[in-house]
Amino acid sequence: MDMDKVREVILQVPVIHSLPGDLNEKVADVIIDIGDVRRVAEGQVMTRENKHGKNRGFVLLKGVIGIQKADMPYSKCRPPELLGEVMQFNPKGMRTATLTAREECWVIRFQWNEFWNALMANFSEAEVATVRETLEDRAWEHFTA
Repeated sequence: MDMDKVREVILQVPVIHSLPGDLNEKVADVIIDIGDVRRVAEGQVMTRENKHGKNRGFVLLKGVIGIQKADMPYSKCRPPELLGEVMQFNPKGMRTATLTAREECWVIRFQWNEFWNALMANFSEAEVATVRETLEDRAWEHFTA
């Protein structure tokens, strides 16, 4: 997948798009710098509910992901979307949903610790706080959805 297209999709992710000023572009650049674009085969499980995650985040670039949570109706996710952010704010560090590719998908996968380290090294304290608050708000929306 062309990296210009990847950047374009990342910038359309609602939580990233909502960041003020050029902060959305700076965050997109960090994800591109630390992430790797991967194909996810149909049927592949990306995360499992109630399991400790590997500190990975994903931006869904292409395809459909099925989302299964205990006591919640099954749902689907289409691009552009950020996945795996809830675990960042879950004190137990547990995945809150099982994510399964419902068709061939393309994602950019990254490590959250690398993401936060890059932000702290290259962004102002206020920018890091804005990103953290915005992601936390979105995580709670996903957690309660």
